[in-house]
Amino acid sequence: MMKIRRILSLVVLFMTLGLVSGAQLLSLSNQFPGESATITVTMDANFGNKGLLNATASDVYVHTGVITNLSTSPTSWRYMKFNQNFNQPNPSLQATSLGNNRWQFTITDIRNFYGVPAGEQIQKISILFRNGAGTQVQRNADGSDMYIQVYGSGLQTTITNPFKAPTFIPSTESINKNLGESIAVSAAASQAANMRLLYNGLQIASQSGVTTITATPTITTAGQQVIKVEADNGGAPVVDSISFFVAPATEVEALPAGMQDGANYSNDQTSVTLVLYAPNKTSAAVVGDFNNWTQTLQHQMKRTPDGLRYWVTINGLTPGNEYAYQYVIDNNLRVADYMTEKVLDPWNDPFINQAPYTNRYPNLKAYPTGKASGIVSVLEPGKASYNWSSATTNFQKPDKRNLVVYELLLRDFVANSSWNTLRDTLAYISRLGVNAIHLMPFTEFEGNNSWGYNPMFMFAADKIYGPENTLKEFIDSCHGRGIAVILDMVLNHQFGQSPMVQMYWDAANNRPANNSPWFNPVPKHGFNVGYDMNHEAPATIKFVEDVMRHWLTKFKLDGFRWDLSKGFTQTQTCDNNGGNCNVGTWSAYDQSRVNIWQRIYNQSQAISPNAYMILEHLGVDQEEATLANMGMLLWGKMTDQYNEASMGYTGSSSNFDRAFHTTRWSSFGGNNTPHLMAYAESHDEERLAFKNVRFGNSGPSHNTKSLSVYARRMQSVAAFLFTTPGPKMMWQFGELSYDSSINMCENFTIGDCRTSPKPPAWAMPNPLAPASPINYNANTFRRTQRDMFGKIISLRTKYPSYLPTFVTNDVDFSLNGAFKWQRIKSNALKLVVMGNFDVQAQSGIVQFPTTGTWYVYAHNLQAFETFTAVNAGLSASGITINAGAESQTFNLPAGAFIIFTDKDVTAVVTQFTFTGNGNWSNPANWQGGNIPPSVLPAGSTITVNPTAGGESVLDVSLTVQQGATLQVAAGKTLRITGNLIRQ
Repeated sequence: MMKIRRILSLVVLFMTLGLVSGAQLLSLSNQFPGESATITVTMDANFGNKGLLNATASDVYVHTGVITNLSTSPTSWRYMKFNQNFNQPNPSLQATSLGNNRWQFTITDIRNFYGVPAGEQIQKISILFRNGAGTQVQRNADGSDMYIQVYGSGLQTTITNPFKAPTFIPSTESINKNLGESIAVSAAASQAANMRLLYNGLQIASQSGVTTITATPTITTAGQQVIKVEADNGGAPVVDSISFFVAPATEVEALPAGMQDGANYSNDQTSVTLVLYAPNKTSAAVVGDFNNWTQTLQHQMKRTPDGLRYWVTINGLTPGNEYAYQYVIDNNLRVADYMTEKVLDPWNDPFINQAPYTNRYPNLKAYPTGKASGIVSVLEPGKASYNWSSATTNFQKPDKRNLVVYELLLRDFVANSSWNTLRDTLAYISRLGVNAIHLMPFTEFEGNNSWGYNPMFMFAADKIYGPENTLKEFIDSCHGRGIAVILDMVLNHQFGQSPMVQMYWDAANNRPANNSPWFNPVPKHGFNVGYDMNHEAPATIKFVEDVMRHWLTKFKLDGFRWDLSKGFTQTQTCDNNGGNCNVGTWSAYDQSRVNIWQRIYNQSQAISPNAYMILEHLGVDQEEATLANMGMLLWGKMTDQYNEASMGYTGSSSNFDRAFHTTRWSSFGGNNTPHLMAYAESHDEERLAFKNVRFGNSGPSHNTKSLSVYARRMQSVAAFLFTTPGPKMMWQFGELSYDSSINMCENFTIGDCRTSPKPPAWAMPNPLAPASPINYNANTFRRTQRDMFGKIISLRTKYPSYLPTFVTNDVDFSLNGAFKWQRIKSNALKLVVMGNFDVQAQSGIVQFPTTGTWYVYAHNLQAFETFTAVNAGLSASGITINAGAESQTFNLPAGAFIIFTDKDVTAVVTQFTFTGNGNWSNPANWQGGNIPPSVLPAGSTITVNPTAGGESVLDVSLTVQQGATLQVAAGKTLRITGNLIRQ
């Protein structure tokens, strides 16, 4: 059943644990069913997780098996009836509707019904009620499966009121009682017996020769309450008991100085003060490993005088030990700490170290089975700290205007989905020339198998990828290679397992309550998923700031890509129920949304100056330009245009001009703001190569569906994309023409599988030899494409002197039609890029900005010598442009491109001399304006010889490879504020 739970999102309804006298989740026709008994089970969807509340009366089925003496865990169901597919109906398992959200199912002769062989002891019936498609499931309030005890022969007894939840180990339903109130108690016996009821050790009722007994004691003391029944018929008594807690009046006391929301550890790590933000709640307590998961007077939390927070100090902790815990709010809701940095998940943790990856998270703390239910948080006093290297402490973020970002989903990038293995691939990523990695969401999300956009704990790293220190080691290693690390931040919404959602829930309307400090009851816009956050609410404003501070300071991240940033608005564009939304109105310029982002941006810069703030806004040009001028970067989707060109379709839909910030934003003051992060592929878009294979055009001897052709055409796309000024992004394996669909399922068919796992490019399915996967990185055509991507990207990331070229607005272009060209005209380095995206040869006229020699930096021509014969004056090394002949005609083969530079970039410069005064990154301080590359190769020498009385300030990252030399002239000064690494 665990595998089923991994693909089902638990709804929040189950978090309200109210109790209505006389009704319960499961009622049985036989209180003490034996192995051969017939039992009718009545389920009331008004209780538990309410997964079938208001479900179609005729579309409810049971999914059932048994737990026997051979089962190994609560999820080890045996003899599942009909071995039923969870997502299909079976008329033999259909439940009978009783109306009012109640259904009934009868099991005749338990052992025979399930086919359990003689000699195997049946201990429990395991059962779920679901709709036919398996998309609505009735469970316990904590989301667990439901169980019915199967009894042996002889006298048995049980407490029947207060009710017990049908969890694996039966637990008391929520009981919310106060001092002075009475409580109804009843118990039953399987045979006539002498029965006694005791309350806190005192007898409150006694009868002989009966099968039921009742009493109504009064609660006279606060603290743990114990109800016990004893029954005997002349022999040793059988017993059953339950306990519940009656809270005392909440103490009011100011928060100790220096305490922040969340866990605050003492200097000696032997105590912790927990602070919970919970306005409008009447009480709060903590249960966990430190009190055997039982409420105590000692662990009741105090309320601050303003009524906003609860706090308690827990002493006697052992540094290095982990302690699981939950909050008990208003004595009827148990939730994990939403600010915890680690959680334990009973439904998904068992699969983290599942074969073949049995060491993905070593020494993972076991879930407190039988003591807790639902997700629990973890205290970690004395947690081993990570010692950051100088690569991180001195890391200089790449200029945001020149970022080249590699977006990846760890789950699908390496087979074992671990930070350690991803770290081992950094050499591969680094060779692409990228200077930033965008990691899809890794904050703790629902399930193990996810893109990560269903978050629930924003301060915890999801354990499926490994321990948090392996994440920190990955970040540290990236910084050592000059690569920034960016987290995909999801704060437009949260999902149902978030304690923040659960704490303020409107069960009647199945949505966040009106008094939620963080969430809107209904979405404000039509693109919302999960539960919509209110980014004008004070609690949300603080929460967002706390989340940013956590990741920017504790994990040394370099910034965030913000998911669905256009959703950060309180402008109502839906009706009062969150329906009938007007997407056009939502997309229009929204000053209140701009104000929200200005605040968040300012918060981020105060926490970590120059932290990247990248918005997936996809909004109107005016609003994007406004945000860009404030300092933010904006995603610039160009997927359709680049894909049309790669497929060989050259109409207006293949025009690249909106990849330039000067095209999009010049009318709104954004002409000088190169903050548009254009991209051809992202996680959200269909893969370019897949569409080439399915829909590509063809011409004489040029079929864009062929790998040898489309891998070359992708190089032409890269030539235009990565030479366009402003930051850029690429999606994982785009450099290898990953040609499996975004909608490919795990069985390799195409279907509704957008977020399903995809094989990494080094282990692609091989239909001819399934045991021998295909390594795209070993294919000649794909490897050539990969190397060309690296060469083009490196032009902008490995030569600091050329930065002005890739942030300039001095550009012009002709990007409509088949023959395209663009000119980048910075004095640092001028570029002329031309390409033919038709499926046959095309001619075009290109005017070079200046006379003189122009060098061929990169091309994908298959036979350059033949090509130059029809382009007079051009050689493999370049072309000489004479005065009056700046306009040149080029006849390019189908799919070809050439990048010209006005300097010989490929010339090997091995001697670099610092002769000025000040920053290393200033070309004026270097002889000939030649700034050394960020990675100094073997055979190269840097001489630091600043002007008299001056100094050289290494304000960037420099890696000096073995065989390279860095020398400082006698009496001169090299001051390092950046990062210096010797390999």
